[in-house]
Amino acid sequence: MGYYFIVIGIVISTVALWGFWLSIRRRFFGTVVVGRIVGIDEQMRRLGHQERRTYYHPIIEFESREGAPFEFTFGTGSSHRRPTNGKTLKDNTPHHRPDQATLNTFIGLWAGPIAATVLAVAALYAGVQVAFFDA
Repeated sequence: MGYYFIVIGIVISTVALWGFWLSIRRRFFGTVVVGRIVGIDEQMRRLGHQERRTYYHPIIEFESREGAPFEFTFGTGSSHRRPTNGKTLKDNTPHHRPDQATLNTFIGLWAGPIAATVLAVAALYAGVQVAFFDA
């Protein structure tokens, strides 16, 4: 059983390294453009049996390097704060790939790779403990 955890940890580590590589490339070689919130995507989510909560995801519009308008919905939303329409934000997009834009923030660039790294370390640790130290 421990070897399964080790294999899963290696796979997740590979995903984390790929995510870090993409974030580093985007941070140092990407194009930072100024965008603005043009709308809000409201998503209803269920928490438990009865409680429902609305999450607000900003819809951000910016002008690509080529001058074409582009719009995307940021994946991270808030259930407490509703984004303000018209607010300007910095977006980060790989060269000539506006469809892969994200916010130029810690959450937009680094949260995914860090979360994958934590999961990979936990899986590898559990796998090593079960495979080699479990009696």
